[in-house]
Amino acid sequence: MKRARIDSVVLNQRGVQQFNEGQFAQAYESFSASLREKPTVVAFENRAITLGRLEALYAALIDYNAALMHEPLNTKAMRGRANLLYKLGRMSESIDAFTEALRLQPESDFAWNGRGNVYHRIGSHELAIADYDRAIAIKPTDAVLYCNRANSRLNLAQHQHSQYLQQALLAAASLSSSLSSSLSSSTTPLSGSWTLRGNALVRQALGDFDKALELQPGYGKALVDRGDLYDDLNEFPSAVRDFTAALEFDKSDAKVFHARAYSLQQMARFRDAVADYSAALALDPANGHTLNNRGNCKLELGDVAGAIADLDAAIAINPTLGYSFVHRGNARLALANAAEGAAAAAAEVAANVALAHEDFRAAIERHTTMIEQQQHSHTMRVSRGRAFHGLGRYDEALRDYEAAYALNPDSFDACNYMARTRTALGLLEPAL
Repeated sequence: MKRARIDSVVLNQRGVQQFNEGQFAQAYESFSASLREKPTVVAFENRAITLGRLEALYAALIDYNAALMHEPLNTKAMRGRANLLYKLGRMSESIDAFTEALRLQPESDFAWNGRGNVYHRIGSHELAIADYDRAIAIKPTDAVLYCNRANSRLNLAQHQHSQYLQQALLAAASLSSSLSSSLSSSTTPLSGSWTLRGNALVRQALGDFDKALELQPGYGKALVDRGDLYDDLNEFPSAVRDFTAALEFDKSDAKVFHARAYSLQQMARFRDAVADYSAALALDPANGHTLNNRGNCKLELGDVAGAIADLDAAIAINPTLGYSFVHRGNARLALANAAEGAAAAAAEVAANVALAHEDFRAAIERHTTMIEQQQHSHTMRVSRGRAFHGLGRYDEALRDYEAAYALNPDSFDACNYMARTRTALGLLEPAL
């Protein structure tokens, strides 16, 4: 009996060493051998953790249950089981398990954070924030906790935005159908309207990201999430700075290249944006949104043929993407403008204009369908407005821009195109 106990301990220690070296399959064998020698709570816990790393989640749950059968009040096993239930999507059971662990060990930052993660996942962001507050009070040096709280604050702000949108949609629907009455005065967002920049939760989230990065300057998730927030705030140089810092640590994520490219695009740094979109496509070649955006940048650079090639590819991947039809329509108009005045070019001009108009009509059809399903999307209204503009239907274009602005007063594109269209219609004097 004495030797069996020692052998069990040695096997468990070997498994721990193998686990720490990333040899998870070997660690699993060592913990299993330890359990054959002598079933212990520690070995069950260690094998459960290892099975989790091997993505054998249900087998891991069985081991946590076995550990708790041996020692029902083992809070480490409780927390591990609760976290595993979260990964399995069994949210109610996970909350109950974390709550029981916290009843026995209220000083566990892991359990407060874990239950906060569950609340965040199910959309109970106020409860999530409260749990992250408790975790931070216990462990104020953990950057992950600040990042988690920041994202719950942003999601709660987004919920407030959704409530604002319900009012904004009513305002958009009540816009006059008469061009003269609808456009006789500047469109303004709703009284007391929701904006990112003015929202206290958004400012608090930005402070949390700052704290997380003060504690852990190379924390990639915090850099990317803060970059996304800066992008939403139209603070594009700050977004580029954060995405660049994130890419210094990890160049394997196509989404980060895409995000930095988008910010560069908004700054009119189109060549740099094309380079980043190309890097993103090298990692994720079938991404229609990235092809669409790169095509749009190429169009801005005068590479019309390259733009059309990218937009053709984007439409082939996602034929419901109205944005690509708008950009390809503009590219075809650019071809028509380039050919205009050249000898024997009348037929070519007419053909490109006809193809452009066909793209604009396709874009309007697709965006209209999507807007019916996602009435809160200001970006689709801006894009549909551009399609109306391409067809010379300026009043309809302006109504879409105004509706987009009512939905999101932070939208740079909505403000820009609305002002340009008003000027074209003689409703607003151009700025000096």
